[in-house]
Amino acid sequence: MTLTQGAAGTHEVTESAHRACCADPRERPVPIERMSMLSNQASVALVGPDARLLWFCHPEPDSHALFAEVLGGRQAGVFAISPAHGRMPLGQRYLPGTMTVRTRWSRLSVTDYLDHGTEPGRTDLVRVVEGSTPVDVEFAPRPDFGRAPVRIVAEDDGLRVHGADFPLVLRSPGVRWHIESEDGRDTARAALEPLPGEPVVLELRCGSDSLTAHPVAETDRRTVTEDAWTGWLSGVRLPATQRDLVARSALTLRGLCTPTGGVMAAATTSLPEEIGGVRNWDYRYCWLRDGALTVQALVTLGSTTEAEAFLDWVHRVVDSLPSPELLRPLYSLRGTDLRP
Repeated sequence: MTLTQGAAGTHEVTESAHRACCADPRERPVPIERMSMLSNQASVALVGPDARLLWFCHPEPDSHALFAEVLGGRQAGVFAISPAHGRMPLGQRYLPGTMTVRTRWSRLSVTDYLDHGTEPGRTDLVRVVEGSTPVDVEFAPRPDFGRAPVRIVAEDDGLRVHGADFPLVLRSPGVRWHIESEDGRDTARAALEPLPGEPVVLELRCGSDSLTAHPVAETDRRTVTEDAWTGWLSGVRLPATQRDLVARSALTLRGLCTPTGGVMAAATTSLPEEIGGVRNWDYRYCWLRDGALTVQALVTLGSTTEAEAFLDWVHRVVDSLPSPELLRPLYSLRGTDLRP
């Protein structure tokens, strides 16, 4: 089992490589190594090399998926931002020392991050569109792995989504949406005209029904989020050899550590370890062996907080058992048994 399955490291996707790997995402799946993982530790998401949101769950990383294109194709959820000219991205990479991802085209960029400052039970995925070329946006959340009917209502400051078992809105002031419906599932589309120096901010708010402006400016929220990652990274001991790669791996591993103390083995579910293989278990849960290896790697770099939280998590699980020898290989991130 690969600990970082589903979490790409820093990578630069050239136009030719993107064309070779996923020339048309509607027809060919994006290779997992081309995806980038967003995290604020309470939540994770996967973004494709063309800024498509391919995987996202709420309220927990091991909850039912809201966007699951990585598993079920477009019918399992779409949140795509792309230039109207249809050209391939020039590249994608993490901003240094953070889990913020930026995708670039000619005269366009999309910056994605999960806000660190939200209260428990809420997740804000922030997408910042900057540039000077027309942009197409497609928004089609599909709760419960695409099995739930969805109705989208356009309001002055964004979209309100009905069909999930939690409040869900997309704040997008000034954006004019067109709603299409097919088989009981709505899709919202918009054409943006960003101007230099005037970014368009799209905020997917899960666990909130508010479309009002956030009290903190987007730039300040991004700074707080990025400081949380760079501040932690500055306190670990990185080797002189392959320093940047080790740093990216450390950030990825820490992004899999959750506030409960439980550690995800990976951000995804149901993807086989090898093409045609049958080992396609749900690695979003806390597998004790993998969790131990993850926190051990972080302790090696000098960060013990994750290991202490994991040990507390294990102790809580053991205390809930009639006898320690009944400990199972995996549990939910909250430490509950997964048996039916």
